[in-house]
Amino acid sequence: MSSKSIVEQFGVDKISDSEYKSKSPLILPFPKARGVYGGNLVGQALLVAIKSCPNTSFKPHSLHSYFITACNNKDLVTYKIENLSNGRSFINKQIRALQNDTLVYIANVSLTNKFKKGFKFESVQQSKEKIKDIPISTVDSHLNIYYKFPKKFVKLDETKYEEDQKVTERKLSFYSKFGKDRDITNDEEGCLKYLAITNLADSGYLTSLTRLLRIEDFPINNHRYLYFLVSMDHTMYFHDDDFDINEWINIQFHSVNFNHDRIVFEGELFNEKGTHIATYVQEGLIKLNQLEEKAKL
Repeated sequence: MSSKSIVEQFGVDKISDSEYKSKSPLILPFPKARGVYGGNLVGQALLVAIKSCPNTSFKPHSLHSYFITACNNKDLVTYKIENLSNGRSFINKQIRALQNDTLVYIANVSLTNKFKKGFKFESVQQSKEKIKDIPISTVDSHLNIYYKFPKKFVKLDETKYEEDQKVTERKLSFYSKFGKDRDITNDEEGCLKYLAITNLADSGYLTSLTRLLRIEDFPINNHRYLYFLVSMDHTMYFHDDDFDINEWINIQFHSVNFNHDRIVFEGELFNEKGTHIATYVQEGLIKLNQLEEKAKL
C-alpha cells in the first residue's frame, strides 16, 4: 500500500447527515482490473453506516449488497444514506455509493446495540496450523492485506483425501490480516475494525477455484490472472464483536454451487481464540477458459 495511513486511504469525510465522501480514491486489486477492489466499497459502506448512527453503541450485525458497475481508481466515491428505520435496539440503513453521479454499489446494513451473552452454538474452526510457522505472503500488500497460506491450502499433494470428497465438501482455510504490523492503533469508535474485516472477507477465495477443483496447486503469485472473475454481490453476518483486527483472522470457506458461470461461496471468519465472529456469502461471475476440463469433481 502507499505511505498513507489507514484513515487517509480508506477513511471517509462527513458532508452532511445523509452524505459522506471517501478521503482518497480506492485501489485496483491488480493493474488491469476493470474496477477497484470490492472489499474497499463494502468496508467504506459499513464505515459510513456506523458513523451515521446516533451513537457509537450501534454495531453492524448484517450487510447485504450488490456491485452495480465498475468503480475507477481515479475519482472519489460519494456515499448517500437513507435511514430505513431507527429503533432503540436496531437501525437499518441503505447506503448508495456513487462515482461521478453513477451508482456503483448499494448496500443494506442493519445495526444493533444488543449483544447479550447466553445460549449459543457456532461453527468449529478446523485449522490447526501453528501460525508462527507459516510464512507471510505479500501478494496483496498493495491492498493492505497480508496472508498466511498453510501447505494444505497451497499443495494438492498435502490433501489427497479431497479426491474422495465432492467439490462442495472441500473446505479450504487460510489466515489474513489487514496491515502487516499493528496498523490500526486508534479506533476509539470501533469503526475501523469493521472496515478491515470486510476487506479481508472479500479476498482469497474467488481466485482459489482452480485449487478447489484440484486442477493445480494454488498459484500464489499469479492467482488473479488465470481466469476472468468479478464479484457480483456480498453478504456478511457479524456474530461477535470480540476481535482484534491487528491479529491474524482465520478464514475457512467452501463453494456450494457453480452453474451458468456463476459461483457461490460461503465462508466463516474466526478470531485468534477460535471464536466464529462472522460469516460471508458471495456470488461471483467466472469464465474458466476451458480450465474446467481438468477439474476433479
